[in-house]
Amino acid sequence: MKLEINHRKKSGRSPKTWRLKDTLLKNEWANQAIREEIKKYMETNENENTTIQTLWDAAKAVLRGKYIALQVYFKKLEKVQVQNLTAHLKQLEGEQQEHPKLSRRREIIKIGAEISNIEIKETVEQINETKSWFFEK
Repeated sequence: MKLEINHRKKSGRSPKTWRLKDTLLKNEWANQAIREEIKKYMETNENENTTIQTLWDAAKAVLRGKYIALQVYFKKLEKVQVQNLTAHLKQLEGEQQEHPKLSRRREIIKIGAEISNIEIKETVEQINETKSWFFEK
């Protein structure tokens, strides 16, 4: 019988590890939702029987869950926005082929630029995430 133990540390993070995104902290609506969540949590759970450490540990877990929910919400919103812009762009391009207009062409360019900006923002976030993985090793 042979037993091998791999004691080496795994390189990198697991794909399921959640990280707080900086853009979420810059969003005023998200900050307001977190403030309300903290107030609601403290009103519900603060009493003389609960230790401060337990209250703090549980609050961190609740806030992490709230941040994850907000992050998913914003990601879905962005995805729907891109889908709507793409559908509108295809419709305008079809109309442009049938009846060319300068104003419609400008709108097509404007919508294409909006889609590009959203994709660029997403790419920058991925690059920043990759940089943080590199420096964590």
